[in-house]
Amino acid sequence: MKYKKQVDESHYEFNRYVDEQRWHSYYYQIRMVSDVARKLGKKKITILEIGIGNGIITAILKHLGHKVITMDIDRKLRPDIVKVLPNVPKGRTYDCVVCCEVLEHIKYKDSAISLKRLSIIAKFVVLSIPQKGIHFSYAIKASLLPQLRGIISLPFYHLPHAFDGQHYWELGTSGISERKFRDLLLHSRFNVLFDMRLQANPYHHFYLLQSKRYGK
Repeated sequence: MKYKKQVDESHYEFNRYVDEQRWHSYYYQIRMVSDVARKLGKKKITILEIGIGNGIITAILKHLGHKVITMDIDRKLRPDIVKVLPNVPKGRTYDCVVCCEVLEHIKYKDSAISLKRLSIIAKFVVLSIPQKGIHFSYAIKASLLPQLRGIISLPFYHLPHAFDGQHYWELGTSGISERKFRDLLLHSRFNVLFDMRLQANPYHHFYLLQSKRYGK
């Protein structure tokens, strides 16, 4: 399928696009990249960032000294590579691919193709996917006891996801459970090192993946 860009550059205007929840997602993207660098025993790693957005992640990763190559469908965002998944750059490998809130912008079958191709060019992938449902985050703190935190979610497994102009699919909807998606990741030649939902932004489901092609 031939995809077209879905939003104009003004969509990423800071005061409209960035809120406290999104800042938490930014923080964990950076933290997970730092985890990858530690696993590789490097201070600076090569990164392919798919989906530039407002450029904040790119700027921070470069500030930390990493070599960042950007890829996006929108040439007006000035990516290094103008492509859209499931197409990926060929001819080199990257220590890490950052692909957050991107896969849902293409059809699920193309997301499956994309993951297989990413397992060829990336040693690790930092991935996040939106998860639809009603989410309850809680934090309980009692004197002299550690804080208890958790997320309770009521998924919409009984409801199909209709294309809304941006998202073709989301986790937690009819036919796309967490288990099904994890099976897809494993079938795509990835090991799932861990996955998590953010306390401050449970809509974003994060995964840290290691390609079986490069893992021990």
